[in-house]
Amino acid sequence: MVLMKIIFLFFISIVFSLNTSAQTSFSFSGLKWDDNVDQVDAQLTATGLQLSSTLLQKLIDKSICKIRNYCQVDFIGEVSGTIYFFSNKLYMVTINSDDNYNDRFAKLHQKYGYPLIPTIKDKTILSQNTVLWKSKYQETIELSGGGYIRYQSGASNQTKVDQKNKFEY
Repeated sequence: MVLMKIIFLFFISIVFSLNTSAQTSFSFSGLKWDDNVDQVDAQLTATGLQLSSTLLQKLIDKSICKIRNYCQVDFIGEVSGTIYFFSNKLYMVTINSDDNYNDRFAKLHQKYGYPLIPTIKDKTILSQNTVLWKSKYQETIELSGGGYIRYQSGASNQTKVDQKNKFEY
């Protein structure tokens, strides 16, 4: 009986670990990290946003994203911003916001809770009006007093850490 409980718990832990490995905590407009440009285009369209300003520009932007290692594509609609791809996989979204800072903060706080309080150990220097949320998957959301919100994937953040550590002595 004890052996069956151990086996059962083992399988349950595998199921939960597989299930959480693909989850994300932060999302804009239902986008998922690592989505390709076609998937992002379809999701944005479904939520009323438009990739690029014209059909011709969209075709050009999507083609560039499929052949280049790095690309960025603007989107427009109720909100506007820029979506960044690395190897045709979504890794960052920047949203330009006309809302005032307090309204943006309230929306993000309601959805994600309190932001991270940076410490000296984080070696993160943020401007006075910038706050940061960080998920257990290393994703971040940066809210700037300058009028933008930046969603960044955990893989992108890890790449920055790896590059920084590579050049530190």
